[in-house]
Amino acid sequence: MMEIIKRDYYIEKLLNFKNTNVAKVLIGIRKCGKTEILKQFINIVKTQGDTVLFYDLNDYDIRTKYIKEGVLYNEIKKNLKQTNKTYIFIDEVQEVERWDEVVNSLVRNKNIDLYITGSNSKVLSSNLPTILKGVTVPIYVFPLSFNEIKDHSSYKGKTDEFILEEYVRYGGMPGRLSFGTEQTLDYLKMVYSEILEVDILSKKIINNVDELIKIYNFILSNIGRVISTNNISLTLKNHNNTSIKNETVIKYADWLSAVLLLNKIEIWSERTKNMLKNYSKYYSQDIGLANSRADVPFAYALENIVLSHLKINGYEVFSYGNNEDKEIDFVAKKNKETIFIQVAYEVVPNEYDKNGKVLTGNYHREIGNLRELKNSNKKIVISYKNKTYTENDGIQVINLLEWLKSIV
Repeated sequence: MMEIIKRDYYIEKLLNFKNTNVAKVLIGIRKCGKTEILKQFINIVKTQGDTVLFYDLNDYDIRTKYIKEGVLYNEIKKNLKQTNKTYIFIDEVQEVERWDEVVNSLVRNKNIDLYITGSNSKVLSSNLPTILKGVTVPIYVFPLSFNEIKDHSSYKGKTDEFILEEYVRYGGMPGRLSFGTEQTLDYLKMVYSEILEVDILSKKIINNVDELIKIYNFILSNIGRVISTNNISLTLKNHNNTSIKNETVIKYADWLSAVLLLNKIEIWSERTKNMLKNYSKYYSQDIGLANSRADVPFAYALENIVLSHLKINGYEVFSYGNNEDKEIDFVAKKNKETIFIQVAYEVVPNEYDKNGKVLTGNYHREIGNLRELKNSNKKIVISYKNKTYTENDGIQVINLLEWLKSIV
């Protein structure tokens, strides 16, 4: 029996919206734990004596029974309690034909409290602001955070440092905790294959699977680097003898982001005072999934971990720079807070030759770039190796493990 990991952060969010006249929409990559969150919340609802209807469309038999237009809606109406509120949970709602109209109708019934999940942000987010405007609240669900994973029984007796090293390698997909080290990457490859098959190929939206896989592999090999879709197209043509149109790269990269395999991060140009149109940075939704298909350099894997936790904690994130030398890894915004963030394996003092050329070290790149920013916002370097300390001008170097343990 799989060990249950409590997802209290998301349960609290659902409780805050319980009995409100909006559909609660859990959006997250397939296998990240949305179904388990629903089940944990359902148990809370049931203990309060409320009526629950749960439709798990991950199940093949249930999916084939209710996928056709009108079938699920009529089934729900038949089972509604007319005098008391009914709590309805639909897992992977995007599998239902004209699901948006089903949700729109159900949420307007005052005797229904509706909760749904979905694994395709392109379908869900494209419909939520229009057809379902004002009647839904999105709750983004991510793979397990470091704090959620470190108390799992498989890590009993292990140091936080050991757990972090494994986390940077294998990520936070809950199912991987049921496997030993040798089987973990095979499990993650299976998850990738399922996402590819169920969320992309079965929808018949991709014309050439080989091209899609080549684009995905290229992006994984360049996690955290500034790239353009045109660069992807040219590189594949020059090195792999694969001719893929730029328009196709854009379309396929968008779908890889839509099914939440990838996180696309925009780049703010200080020179133009706008987001760059043709350049961006990509990260994996889960670093373990990326490492199952590519050997992601450790430094970029650390960036991926930091980005994931910023998003888990509700920050809007983008990158920043005048050019590559002056790049700031992340700018994180939430409410009125703005933080400029560098991520480093270790901050090492620079050594120079007699002409002032840097021989060793990265202090100027990590600390100096932050120091050159002409604003009063918080500036930090998150370091895997350094202990936490503060520079004379207030710039903080924060140990990654300490930072992870201090947030959700």
